[in-house]
Amino acid sequence: MTIFEFFTAKERLANYSPNASVILQPKNRSVLQQWLAARYQRTGFPEEFERRLRGASLDRRIAKIIEPHGEHLVAILFDVDEGELVERRANDPYILSIYVLYYTGEDPGAAEKSATRAATAIFEEFRKRCFDPKGAWEGIELVSCEAVSDMAMPYARAMQLARLNLEYLSHRANE
Repeated sequence: MTIFEFFTAKERLANYSPNASVILQPKNRSVLQQWLAARYQRTGFPEEFERRLRGASLDRRIAKIIEPHGEHLVAILFDVDEGELVERRANDPYILSIYVLYYTGEDPGAAEKSATRAATAIFEEFRKRCFDPKGAWEGIELVSCEAVSDMAMPYARAMQLARLNLEYLSHRANE
C-alpha cells in the first residue's frame, strides 16, 4: 500500500498517532499537501466551462502535455473570464488565460524551457480544438498561455486564479 492509498480512507488514521521519527523533506511535504488538496478540493469552474473543456478533450490533452514536464511544474492556473461569473450562451465563448507555473528551486533554466514548451503545446491544442477555420473561437477563447516562474507570480495573484486539478495524474516525488 502506498502512502497515498493509506490516506484515502480517513477513518484508518484514527487508530494512529503521528510518527515523530518520520520527517518529510520540504519538497516531499509540498507534494503530499498538493496531492491531498487535489484529491479533496474541487476547483470552482463554472459547470458549462468544464463541460466545454471535457467535450473538446482538452483536460486530457493538457494532462498529456504536462506529464513529461511534471518535475518542473508547480501548477496550471486558469483565469476564466477575468474572475467574473458570466452567464454564457451556446455560441458565447469563455475567455481564458492560462499560466504554467514552474519551480525555480533546482534548475531554473531547465524549468523555464520545460514550462515554455508546455505552454506553447497547450496553446496549440486549444487552437486545434476551439478555433474554427473561419477565424473565430468556439466554446473557449484562449487569449494567452504563458510560462511563469514561482518567483515572478505574486501570491495574491495566484490565489485569484483557479488551479486546474488533474486528479488522475499523481504528484511525483524524487524519492
